[in-house]
Amino acid sequence: MTGLTKGGTVDYAVLGWFRFLLAAMVALGHARGIFDVFGRWFNPGSVAVFMFFTVSGYVVVAALESFYARRYVQFLANRLLRLYPTYMLSYLASVLVLLALGVTTLHPWPVQNISVAGLDVATFLAGLSLLGGYFDADAFNPNSPAWSIVVEVVFYLLAGGWLLAMPRVPVAKALSILAVLTLALFVANVFFGIRSGTANIFLFSPFFILGGSIYRLASGAGRLGATILALAGFVFAQVYILRVDGYTITGFLAAPDAVGNGIVFSILFAIFLFGLRLKVGKTLRAIDKVVGNLTYPLYLVHVPLLAVLWSVFEPRTGLLWLGLSFTLCTLAAYLLHLIAEVPFESMRERNRGASLND
Repeated sequence: MTGLTKGGTVDYAVLGWFRFLLAAMVALGHARGIFDVFGRWFNPGSVAVFMFFTVSGYVVVAALESFYARRYVQFLANRLLRLYPTYMLSYLASVLVLLALGVTTLHPWPVQNISVAGLDVATFLAGLSLLGGYFDADAFNPNSPAWSIVVEVVFYLLAGGWLLAMPRVPVAKALSILAVLTLALFVANVFFGIRSGTANIFLFSPFFILGGSIYRLASGAGRLGATILALAGFVFAQVYILRVDGYTITGFLAAPDAVGNGIVFSILFAIFLFGLRLKVGKTLRAIDKVVGNLTYPLYLVHVPLLAVLWSVFEPRTGLLWLGLSFTLCTLAAYLLHLIAEVPFESMRERNRGASLND
């Protein structure tokens, strides 16, 4: 999407296939420990999440400067409506299935924060609301990639709240100020050890800023400032990849896959830029939408499904078993999309006040 066009529609960016690729990388990143089919020179799941944050920065800035301009309550409502119904249904289903089957861990190695053993009501509700993941990065959650959704929600609230607090400041200027402040917090985190919150979420600000700056460049507005912020975002994104492990500040290149992660992230970023320039016909756009719709559900359901496969069936290895497992995860993602996302599409379009131009 690059802005409003005639008739209240918004240009469609062909990114569904790319987002599905990233979700597949996350799934394969978790599966590699189970099926032992990949090497360890880079972590596909981590790199894909970083790229997800970058794409999110692009989409959020595009939305805030087009159909949500001066409509920030609707923006926040739609973002939460996009994330929570699917998340909550996948969470409930995952807990029930794992408890019914007696699955205690979601990987072939013990992981305390995603064990359903000894689950109490308070912990269950904290996970269901996502709040547990904000106050404790190691909180229980059967959909373990949900930690990144916590980061997304916090940045949505930050961007929307910031713009609500600055009603007289142009959107682009207000977001640029916010970008500079969050980069400053990133520097304070990484180089001076000053934490910005319990979950230290500002460690991920360079990725969002990089994506948002790319949108500003693509729209042709504020090229100098957008270029500076894009360069800063990319450089600090690489600093994070090379120096930070999750929420923990380490020395440069302390992680064995740091260099590989940096290289693969750069390749994915180049593919993302290429995807933004793609112009395809109506049929391919429709296919891209269908594929893109599977992204978020696949991101959520693959870990508990892999846990069930590992626990119910005897351990198996090899690409064939990996392919069958991924197919099952994709089918489950499609079912989750139909149940949890389709019913809310018309409501989200009304909040948005515009339809995507396909």
